Amino acid sequence: MAIVEGIAVSGEYIVKLEDKTFVVAKAPHYTEVPNFDNPEKLDRKLVMTVKLSDGSILDYYPNKTSVKTMANLWGYEMDAWIGRKFEWTLVNQNVMGQMKDVVFVKPEKFEVKEVVVDEEGK
Repeated sequence: MAIVEGIAVSGEYIVKLEDKTFVVAKAPHYTEVPNFDNPEKLDRKLVMTVKLSDGSILDYYPNKTSVKTMANLWGYEMDAWIGRKFEWTLVNQNVMGQMKDVVFVKPEKFEVKEVVVDEEGK
């Protein structure tokens, strides 16, 4: 059985999930991605590889609010987030003139830490 990999988390994807929990599968890191308004400009974004309950492995680019929530729960050393379980919630917000489902991490602490089998998060 092949599990989906390499898809980025979006509100449209999360809204379809029954179980909105995820586990941080690898060490979060920063990367440069094209700016939404000006593709010639690069923005520095946090990217996290996350594993869903169905085994899917996705890239998650958390917004600042979600990063603050995760840091408040487990500290500002992001390596401590590996194996930690979190849950997403969706909020319908106006984004550049359109109503969209925006993904946020719930401020709920799961005490159980999941074991990540290998450095690839599988």
